[in-house]
Amino acid sequence: MCGCNSSFLHGLLIPRARITGIEDPRRPDDIWGIAWAIAQKRIADEDTIALVVNPPGSRSQDQLHIHIVRLRSDARRHFDDVRGRRLWNLSTVWNAAAKEAMAANLRDYGVLVTRDLGGGFFVLVDERNLEKLFTQWECK
Repeated sequence: MCGCNSSFLHGLLIPRARITGIEDPRRPDDIWGIAWAIAQKRIADEDTIALVVNPPGSRSQDQLHIHIVRLRSDARRHFDDVRGRRLWNLSTVWNAAAKEAMAANLRDYGVLVTRDLGGGFFVLVDERNLEKLFTQWECK
């Protein structure tokens, strides 16, 4: 990243096919596993990996993309303020996120995936921009 220190990372995983976002039924289930594998190569501490898809209302592009970033050091303290659930398989992220969003009556929502400290993965959904709430998405 230009002008950023070497510990900063903000990558994007973008499908080759035209897929608008979370709301697109053609979104690939395996995209989360691919993003996680890429993140593992760049971020040594897996507990700090964060994968994020922004909600339709706070994104600048109508092309699905996953942000590969790090959690802020204080992020986990605030997870109780957001709907979420533990998963064991990254191929079920879209389904789990949709169920959490439906339970919270969220029509438009974003998704954040990180390691669950108890094992597996943790998926958060919210109508707010989870990238800005919980991650180091820009260097200062």
